[in-house]
Parts: sequence; C-alpha cells; structure tokens
Amino acid sequence: MPRELHAESHQESAGSCPATARFRGQRLLHEAGVLPSTVNGYDRVVRGHLAAAYSVASCEADCCLATRSAAQTFNLAFTPLESERYDLVMRKRTLETPEAQALLDVLQRASLRRKLEAVAGYDTAQTGAILV
Repeated sequence: MPRELHAESHQESAGSCPATARFRGQRLLHEAGVLPSTVNGYDRVVRGHLAAAYSVASCEADCCLATRSAAQTFNLAFTPLESERYDLVMRKRTLETPEAQALLDVLQRASLRRKLEAVAGYDTAQTGAILV
C-alpha cells in the first residue's frame, strides 16, 4: 500500500480511541476489498493521532486514521474521510457563570477560529454558538 494513503475522521476522533479507529479501519478496508493482512502495520495499535501518523512517517505502517494536523506534523499526504461534530454541554446555570462566559468569549473569537481552520483544518462555522 503506498505511503501516500493516509486518512482521518475529521475533527479529532478516529484515532483517539483505538477500538473506534480499528472498527473504522476494518470497515474501510472491507469496502475497498483489501485484506488487513496485506497492510503493513495493521497489527500495530498505537494511542492517539500523532503516534499513528508517526508510525506511517517512520515506515512502520502503510497508512493510518488520524487528523489533518497529525498528518501535517509529519509531512504526510492526507485524505479526509468523515467529519464529526462535537458539542460542549453544560447546565444552563453553569452557562451564566463568569468562567463559562470567558470560555465562550474565547471560542467565539475570529482569531481562534482562523487558527483552528488553518492549523487543524476544522470547520468552525458553529464554534462558540450557543444552542439551548
């Protein structure tokens, strides 16, 4: 398998849980008609996106599920596979505290959103939005 085939579950999730990444990897290989035994490094389990991307960069694996930023760290090619949305959930009374308001203020800043988009490739259209 070529070193250029690297992937992610966009928004930091596929590699964060080895079991989830393994399940997604199995599904993708099955859909592509590829036997796991033909993929160098398939038998390795590492913890986290950076470790997975490092395995590819060091030729210990042909490919991995990781984030765009992990792939960029090691100058690897990247193909987005899925996007996932994550929400910060809190009680309404917590939302009204100065600490929560300070956090939301940071999340709503255009400068933070631009950095998240540039560095990690995140879609920040909903970042900082309050949904009640």
